[in-house]
Amino acid sequence: MIEKYWTMCLVSMTLLGLVGCNEIPEEHRDFFRLPPGQIEKAIFNYPLSEQIDLMLIGWTKPHPPLNLYFQVAENGESIVPLLIQRLATVEDMEALRVIAICLYLVDFLHFKWTSNQEYVEKLEMTLAEISNSEIREEIRMILKTGKLHPYAVGSKQEKKLE
Repeated sequence: MIEKYWTMCLVSMTLLGLVGCNEIPEEHRDFFRLPPGQIEKAIFNYPLSEQIDLMLIGWTKPHPPLNLYFQVAENGESIVPLLIQRLATVEDMEALRVIAICLYLVDFLHFKWTSNQEYVEKLEMTLAEISNSEIREEIRMILKTGKLHPYAVGSKQEKKLE
């Protein structure tokens, strides 16, 4: 009886692992199979827009999440317009947070984009399109402090994005 239990546990864990791998899009699986240390270097081999995709996938799919926003932020000014543009199209709260923290890191470590009126205006226009004022304020807080202020999972604020 105990042997059957352990066999079922092993089969379940294996299936869970296989299903988890399938959450990562096929075109990015080789990237996420790289060993730690190589992933952070390999991300720079991709176009900027795809780096943002990898950053978002890395944060939401594998466990533990990958903090690739440090590497994406190293692109400095060249990544800022794409990050602001992506803020306007993303509907997932976790993705919004990751993009905001990446924008903060660009500003804090690599390129002071908040001193550039054109980027600030684009950001304000993008934020104005987000109908939920609490989400807008959370993004502003992340951009100001660099700290994540997540809502509870499944909160009404997150559900408003759906």
